[in-house]
Amino acid sequence: MVSLNIRDYDSSQVSDVLAEQFSIATRPGAHCAPRLHRALGTMAQGAVRFSFGWFNTEEETQAAIAQSGALQNDRKSWLLITFHTTSEAMAMEQRCQEAGLAGPFDPRPRTITADCGLAWRAELSLRPQLEALTQSMDVAGYYELS
Repeated sequence: MVSLNIRDYDSSQVSDVLAEQFSIATRPGAHCAPRLHRALGTMAQGAVRFSFGWFNTEEETQAAIAQSGALQNDRKSWLLITFHTTSEAMAMEQRCQEAGLAGPFDPRPRTITADCGLAWRAELSLRPQLEALTQSMDVAGYYELS
């Protein structure tokens, strides 16, 4: 088992990127160890846990190491849109699909609190299109993350 953090990124965001872009399964969060995270100063960020087993190949392990390193050097900026209600967040997903705009839900933003606990994450370059798409929606806020 290996746990790590990448810069000040939220562990759930790192875990999502590893899963979506590289098909690497990890577990983000506090892992039932709040005292340890308090002592390490990672209570808000959590950690990304890799649980390697007998079924993992050496190539898969090396790929996980390489992709984690690539994320460390990634300087991509993101737009996070938060919503007051779950129904508005779900409507955002449908509108984005219809408009052909990519972006996944970010279900546990710890550094930015959404009323319903859901946020939509997209590349920062899509902000103008997403703001136009959400004009009639009850958006809690737009946040730029880097």
